Amino acid sequence: GSYLTSARSGNPPVRLDFAVQDARSGTTIASLTRSGSIAELPALIAVVGSDLRRRLGAKAQNSEELHHLANARPPTVDVMRRVGFALDALHHYEAAHARDELLQAIAQAPDYAPAYAYLSKAWAALGYREKALAAANQAAAISTGLPASTRLQIEAQDFEARYDWRHAIETLRKLATLEQNDPEVRLELIDVLLSAGKPNDAQAVLDTLQVQNEAISGDARVELTAGRVANAQEDVGAKQAHAEQALALARARDNPGLAADSEVMLGTVFESSDVKKAHDMFSRALMDYAAVKNPRGEASVHLAMGNLLSRAQPKLARAEYEESLAKFQAIGDRDGIASAYSDLGSMLWAAGDRDGAEAAVRNVLEIRRETGDIAGQAWALAALAVGESDERASNEVIAAFRQAAALDASIGAHSHRGFTLYSLSDIFRLRGELEEARNACAEAQAEYAKVNDPANKSSADFECALIALDRGDVAAAEAGARHARDAAVRRGDTMTIANANVTLGQIKIGLGGWSDAVPLFDAAGREYAQGELTTGQAVAASFTALCAAAVGNARARDAALAHTIALRSRINERQEVIQADINIAELRGENGESEQAVSALQALAEDARKRDWPGWAMEAELAQMRVLLRSGDHARAEAIRARIIAEARQKGFAWVLQRAPPL
Repeated sequence: GSYLTSARSGNPPVRLDFAVQDARSGTTIASLTRSGSIAELPALIAVVGSDLRRRLGAKAQNSEELHHLANARPPTVDVMRRVGFALDALHHYEAAHARDELLQAIAQAPDYAPAYAYLSKAWAALGYREKALAAANQAAAISTGLPASTRLQIEAQDFEARYDWRHAIETLRKLATLEQNDPEVRLELIDVLLSAGKPNDAQAVLDTLQVQNEAISGDARVELTAGRVANAQEDVGAKQAHAEQALALARARDNPGLAADSEVMLGTVFESSDVKKAHDMFSRALMDYAAVKNPRGEASVHLAMGNLLSRAQPKLARAEYEESLAKFQAIGDRDGIASAYSDLGSMLWAAGDRDGAEAAVRNVLEIRRETGDIAGQAWALAALAVGESDERASNEVIAAFRQAAALDASIGAHSHRGFTLYSLSDIFRLRGELEEARNACAEAQAEYAKVNDPANKSSADFECALIALDRGDVAAAEAGARHARDAAVRRGDTMTIANANVTLGQIKIGLGGWSDAVPLFDAAGREYAQGELTTGQAVAASFTALCAAAVGNARARDAALAHTIALRSRINERQEVIQADINIAELRGENGESEQAVSALQALAEDARKRDWPGWAMEAELAQMRVLLRSGDHARAEAIRARIIAEARQKGFAWVLQRAPPL
């Protein structure tokens, strides 16, 4: 078809020419010409539509249908133009432009319901949740008298703004049945299915969309959607391929909004393998989001940048997290606020602030339940369980980990389920239930294997090495710790590098190699300090002090002990730092305070048993035995040794038995 109009102002005439052809034969099936004025364009379109339906032999529309269609049509040419520009902007991920056009359209036509529904989408894309909900409510309130498909669109947007994913999915499926050739409906349905934690259902809709709409194969939005589905299915290779294709298409069409989303997706792919590439991608995304005035996008980049920097530059990471949180709070983006709290909680935990971390994570759980985010709920439940286990390895902690693992299983989140299971295995290890610990850790390794996630699998491998050490398989433990350390070095994971060095140092001590252990603890201390991991620093420094004492270096011992005590004063964790507490107490015996050391270690052992930490109780008693031996009290030392051996044999702690030889 074509149109012709004059360039003069006012209300110029317009002529419309239409032709319908059979694309296989080239035969013209229908053609018509209609004329009118620009002001009459909406009515002219209705006339053309009616004439074309008649010529094509389509069923005539009744008066009610015509009335509904008239209500769905923009009331003026200018409103029509603005809504058209807004839809084009939404398709190009330029939500700020869409918002501005729609606000103008609504000012001219305050009773036009579809404009409010589109405005809700624009506000949501920008992160303004309350404004999105208000616009969706307004659209729903004035949606009577519209065609069924338009009403379903408005209902779906209202449900999405309320995080009512079940009803949003039901509504969009009905709409997809009515509008089988409209790819926009299926793209929206995929996004909602992903929000509801249904990646396999999203993949099925994506497959149908790609089969039925070959013309969308070069659409960057479809590639981005495929990348999000791949991310939810933990297929890193597919995620990278789709993100790269989306970025190429977006740049070819000079579309910064789509490019920014693609760059963030690629940055998250590279963050575990190529820090510089990831940083470059995030930096470009920040500029592109700024170009399209998308504050939600800018906040998400600051969050991603914080994650990237958290391992090696924690001060910069914290600044990025705080910037992200401030931006998300300014626009009222609940999902974004929860994500920022998640990462801040992890950083507070690493710094030894258990109470601050717990407060942050409880905020996360509340928001994730509000928004229906299953993956977010699983993360928060597991994080809370980790925090609660610092108080006691209780049945409630085990139940919380199992609940998180069940949520992960319901959405196919294999990587996080792997984390949840190896964290659960650590609880079993703390409780002295080593067989259950080994089984849970093996299950965690299997989860990571399902998604080919070697970076995170190495964390599970390290946990399995700790369990092997408790069971007395020193060779397997040493090999596992070295493997985990090597993998951590490749991805710049300072915490795992340091944890592995501490474990290797403990093995050296257990085998009598005090001097050999010193470089391992020194290296661990540097790694912990680089990552601002206060609890780890305290543990490493306490072992350094013990080693110095063992080789007779009093000056080094006292310096390391003073450093340990200073660090310990900043920590309010319990289980995470108990090794440092045991070492500090044992060192008091080295300084001539044997009885005070024995009493402190006895108190630690008793407290550990109350908290269901028998392994730590035995570690405190081993230290107590060593203090008594050095003070010459062999009788009390022998009594403690007998108690240790009985419990270690019963629970299978062979490594404890190896370090409690006959006196």
